[in-house]
Amino acid sequence: MHIDVTELLEKVGNTLELRVSERVSYPEEGLLLMEPVRASVKLTNTGGSLLLQGSVDTMIDLECSRCLTHFGVRTHYDLEEMFGVHEDDLVFPIESDNTVDLGEAIRQNMLLSIPMKPLCKADCKV
Repeated sequence: MHIDVTELLEKVGNTLELRVSERVSYPEEGLLLMEPVRASVKLTNTGGSLLLQGSVDTMIDLECSRCLTHFGVRTHYDLEEMFGVHEDDLVFPIESDNTVDLGEAIRQNMLLSIPMKPLCKADCKV
């Protein structure tokens, strides 16, 4: 989900609102998605960086930590991240070609939204 932010960077206060939908999966992270990731986001030029605000929705395939059954969980979470131009910033980078990778911010936040011990149902007793 690379987005060209050239026009956004021209003036402090510029905003860009996007709705994106993309089918992705991250098997190396154990993150399998059952449907496309849908995101509604707003990028704002704050001067030295870009502020990303929005929300993400998808269905994640998880394995129950008790019975090992696979089950789907709808996940919806809010995003608020910064994209910066300096390499030493503790933010996501704005690339040299004036693009940002929304996918990486979405992936990292999605990993944080997954329960540490997912259960197929609250009373799973296996």
